[in-house]
Amino acid sequence: MTVATDLAGLQEYTQLAILREEPRVRFIADPWAGETDPARQLRKLSAAVSEVGADLTFLAEADNARGLLSAQIARPGQRLPGRRVGLFIRSGGYVHEIDFPRTGRIPRALVQAYTYRPLSLTQPRVFHEMVMRKFSILDAALCLDEVFVSRQKGEYGWLPDIAVAFSDATQGSLETATWRTRVSSFVAAHPGRPVVAYVGTPQARRGYEVLLRLACDLDGCFLHCGEPLESSLDPDVDLGARSILDSGDAILELGRFYQDFDTAQVTLAAAACVVLPYAGHLGSSGVMLQALMAGRPVLVPDQGLMASRVRNFGLGLTFAPGNWREMRRMFSILQNTPPAVFAAPIRDFLRYFTKVQFEAAMDFAAGLSQTGAMVPCMAGNGQV
Repeated sequence: MTVATDLAGLQEYTQLAILREEPRVRFIADPWAGETDPARQLRKLSAAVSEVGADLTFLAEADNARGLLSAQIARPGQRLPGRRVGLFIRSGGYVHEIDFPRTGRIPRALVQAYTYRPLSLTQPRVFHEMVMRKFSILDAALCLDEVFVSRQKGEYGWLPDIAVAFSDATQGSLETATWRTRVSSFVAAHPGRPVVAYVGTPQARRGYEVLLRLACDLDGCFLHCGEPLESSLDPDVDLGARSILDSGDAILELGRFYQDFDTAQVTLAAAACVVLPYAGHLGSSGVMLQALMAGRPVLVPDQGLMASRVRNFGLGLTFAPGNWREMRRMFSILQNTPPAVFAAPIRDFLRYFTKVQFEAAMDFAAGLSQTGAMVPCMAGNGQV
């Protein structure tokens, strides 16, 4: 089987990098990227797939290809050849906002959108609730959100997010050893003080300012793993708390992202829990999974997939979005809870994020399996 896939998704979803090692995979450099018309996008992609003689087309950034996929409805002659698979990393979040009645009928609003506003076919809710159900535009769709997948069924399958459990990082790398020394020394210099860890580029929407204030208000220390502050041009970030922490040598900025999972463990394990106060974030989080792999519970806003996972599996606590007083209270609870309390729930949850699970999901996408990866659920069983 020869597979044609675009390159963009390899950067968004790191586990797909294994496709580079597969000789039967031909990469297509997004031939539709320079086009804005879905019909021309479809024509170019279809021609490129036919040129390499692919049996399967894997769109690793299917969220960006909803237009060309929908164009197949009116142009069956330009339908993508062979089996068609799309990986949707972001577009399932709407299920956490509005619950459609499961009557088997298409909601009237969606019918009207299709009738009067054809361009709305590219909107996530309309695309997944109507286009994917009524028209044969994909043979399989992989998504990172198990709540979304469980609702859709059919050609939808769950794909484990950044599956750190089977990282190929070298044990005991130089990076890990260096960061272990720096982090250990920093924590030792502030005995008894809570550690607030932040991973990512300094951004208000990811909670950089909020976590700085949390560390400052609780007389804690702040551990920042990611690009330095100078790399961010976010004008909304208030740096008052940062100045206070910096004046007391209570902030450690590592200056870049870690490359090895072992380094992630060393960094995140320095905190008793990891807070992810993302604003309006409804999907999965690689940092959340890395924190769990480091044996640390998480504290997240009570919305979206992260909160669903925390509630269903007992992976930590949630707080009302935007309620920073409640966030501080929940943080203090987790700060004083022995890690062993969360050990079993975290272990039960992470058993879904394995190499076997990833391979099962890819087999489903390729049409080699009817079940795919097991979907995380409270009962500990269930399949797509």
